[in-house]
Amino acid sequence: GTDKSRAISLVSHALDGGIRMLDTADLYGYGEIEEVIGKAIKGRRKEVILVSKGGNQPNPERSGWSWNPHPDYLEKALHQSLKRLGTDYLDLYLLHGGTMEDPIDEVIAFMQKKKKVGTILGYGISSIRPQVVRYWAEQSDMSAVMCQYSVLDRRPEEQVFPLLHKHGIPVLARGTLAKGMLAGKPATSYLGQNADHIGGIIHSFEAMQSIQEADHAALTFSLSESAVSTAVVGTSSIAQVDRLLNWEILSDLSWVSQFKQKHPANVYQQHRI
Repeated sequence: GTDKSRAISLVSHALDGGIRMLDTADLYGYGEIEEVIGKAIKGRRKEVILVSKGGNQPNPERSGWSWNPHPDYLEKALHQSLKRLGTDYLDLYLLHGGTMEDPIDEVIAFMQKKKKVGTILGYGISSIRPQVVRYWAEQSDMSAVMCQYSVLDRRPEEQVFPLLHKHGIPVLARGTLAKGMLAGKPATSYLGQNADHIGGIIHSFEAMQSIQEADHAALTFSLSESAVSTAVVGTSSIAQVDRLLNWEILSDLSWVSQFKQKHPANVYQQHRI
């Protein structure tokens, strides 16, 4: 959110507890969230692995945006992100999406140039499109890919995860709690599946042997994938931060394979390899 005092308290509490990575984007609040995070980490920049994203250009009214992956725009977007965040470098800069129609080679050259001069320490993309991920994996030295991945969205399992694992490129898994539905929020329609179907999957997941706390199990599920290095989780309260800080990966993972056998993964239908 954009409540500055609350956001600063949340981030400070997370950093005090040992959380080190903060993920944001210039699109969130049309830059306002970056400003909030910049204030929250003032004086603590060296403690933070700071990630931001660019490529979505707001319209003048800030009521929507258009996709603009061209280096001349990314140059301006990155400069503004750094200014709002109050830093002169990012640990990781991600293209906030991606298509095969993008000038990918030019974008890669731009990222490599910024990495060479130290404006970014690493770069990558936020995408689950297999064709796009493959091209970037084969043609760049990107550091990471961000993918939506959870109990309810297993589309990367078929093509994207094996590809990235082969190239040694780690995945930042976002949406690991599926908009809070894996942490107690009511089931709703999701990825073209109705609320009843989603609710049934969640019930089956929660009923698995050894699962006592669904949100902790959901994080364990995502991180059990060999390609996944990091779970990116949204929080809105100190209590939620504390639940994350008290999380420990479950030692018995036999239920993961049992769940996968019972519920086949959904498959990404477009942009396939």
